[in-house]
Order: sequence, then structure tokens, then C-alpha cells
Amino acid sequence: MFITGCHRSGTSLLASLLKGALALSDGNDDCKEEPEASLDNPRGFFESRQLLELNESLLSSIGAHWHTPPLFPITWPIQGRLEVFHNERLSFESYALNNNWVDKDPRLCITHPAYLHILLKRVPLACVLREPMEVAISLYARNAIPIERGLGLWFIYNFHLAASIRPGDVLTLYSSLLIDDLEIQSQSIIKELNGLLDRQGIQVPEMSQWRTIFRQHVEPGLNRSGLSRPPSNPQTLVDPVLLDSCEKLYNQVKDAKPDFRNQFIDTFSALPRSILEVIERQQLCSPEIRLQERLHAQEQELSVLNIECQKLRTQQVTSNNSLKKFLSRLLRYFSRLFHIGWNK
Repeated sequence: MFITGCHRSGTSLLASLLKGALALSDGNDDCKEEPEASLDNPRGFFESRQLLELNESLLSSIGAHWHTPPLFPITWPIQGRLEVFHNERLSFESYALNNNWVDKDPRLCITHPAYLHILLKRVPLACVLREPMEVAISLYARNAIPIERGLGLWFIYNFHLAASIRPGDVLTLYSSLLIDDLEIQSQSIIKELNGLLDRQGIQVPEMSQWRTIFRQHVEPGLNRSGLSRPPSNPQTLVDPVLLDSCEKLYNQVKDAKPDFRNQFIDTFSALPRSILEVIERQQLCSPEIRLQERLHAQEQELSVLNIECQKLRTQQVTSNNSLKKFLSRLLRYFSRLFHIGWNK
């Protein structure tokens, strides 16, 4: 299973919970070397260097980085990239041949479609959505990323994720993972996680085992957004229209219980003007990416025009054929009249 969501959204926490569940069924992730714990993630990142490095390489191949992502979904299977996918296939053999593993990387919001061509199968997703201002503040604390830019990143990552998530994938709210009362969680989150594990052929933990896993891994005190805030009120550092747009998007998903996933897809299916303006103002996408995206948009527009042109050609051919048939019938009509008159 792949765990993903925007950076600082709680993907490490969700990965730790699923890895704890996997350990009960003798799942083995020993082949995946993980980065050491740090101040950013004191309990560990729960992601493999192998996956992280390939995702960085994939983003670099399109002129992007985790903090300068592409705005539109990438067409991964093109000439040049297919050779890269083929070369990586052997090193990711354990991912392709087994189901008992969990790996995590926020970059998968963008790169997940590429793994269909690397692993030759679709890996299910377990995703986390966190309140936008909390993500932005956490990015400010870890990377000194301006709050406004952080909100833009929050949207772009979720915009990409909405295009990749499918029925059977799991989407949960970060705030829900921090609830102390597992009886509340058992009604939704644990049920979703159990369903994901069961579909992968992995033993589903008992509720008592889930309680132990949550006690071991959930520590609300590690919430970075509440520990390191900007020197002034964060809400004064951003365009209020932008903040309002992001909060409305988040609330639309949050209030859609229990159908988070479908509402998430609908909510992040369009680009609000306020988001586009901050992307341009903060130069979230590099010039090279913006040119690529403009070219991609123009190619799509050209494709639409070609379809319309083909329709017009078809209509013209149909009209010409109809005109020919009409003239032919008219000619036969006058021919018969002439023939009748001549005989008289």
C-alpha cells in the first residue's frame, strides 16, 4: 500500500499505524531502508529511501521539485520515460510481487500514476487530508516556506491526489487520527483501514490490537503547527480570499461524513481563481513547468479543435452527399419530363 497526502499532513502517522497492523500479520518491510528519525519526525518517517529517491528523480525529470510541483497531471508514459520505468522495474520487484508492505511519500500525490508503468499494477492508496492552515504553519516551521505559498502547495498536492484516488482507496482526516476515543474511530477510520487490509489479503487486527497500535503511535503533542507559529498572526500573512477558499474546500470534505473520498474528488476537481493567483504570485511552478503546462494546455486545445474540425468535415461530406443526391434526383426528374415531352 502507498500512503500519501500533502507534506505535513500526517502521512507518517498513518503509515506508522498501518505498519503496526502489518506487523501483526508477519508483513516484512526489511528490504526498505528508511531515513532516520529527526526533529521533523521524531518517531520516524516510515518511508523508504528507494521510493523517495525515485520520486525525486521523477519530479526532476519534468523540471519540478517537491516545493515547486507541476500544476497539472503529468503524462508519464511518453518516449524516454518508459525506458526509465523499465530500468526501475527490477529494483521494485518486491513491490510488484507482494502485497504485504506499506510505503509512504507525499510526492506520490503527483507520481502515483507513474508506478502503474513501473510495477505493472495499481497500488491502492491510503491518504490523509489536514486542515490547510495547519499544513502551511507546519511547512513554515520546518522549511521556512511562507504561509501563502504553503496554502498553495496544500491545494496543488490535493488537486493531484484527487485525480489519482479511486474506489477502494482510503481517505481520512488527520484530526480524526488524533481522537482518543477509539470507539468513535471504530465507526469510520478503523473500518476503512480494515477494509483496505482485507482487500490486500492482510490479516485484520482486532479492536484491542488497534487500541495498542494507536497508543504506541499517536501522540498529539507532536503537532508541529501548534508549536512553531510565525511571529505574527498567520491569517494576516495571506490573502483573505485565498485562506477563505482553502478553508471552504477543506470544510466541504470534512462535513461530508462518511463519504470523504467522493466529496474530496468533487471538491478538488477544479482550480479556483484565488489558487491560480497565489500560484502565479508565489511562482509555485518553475518557468519550465509553466511552459510545459502551457504547451500541454495548447495541445489539449488543439486536440479539441481537431475533433471539432473532424465533425465539420463529416458534416460537410454529409451535406455534399445530400446535395449530390438532391441534384441527381432533380436531374432525373427533368430528364423524365423531357423524355415524356419528346415522346408526345
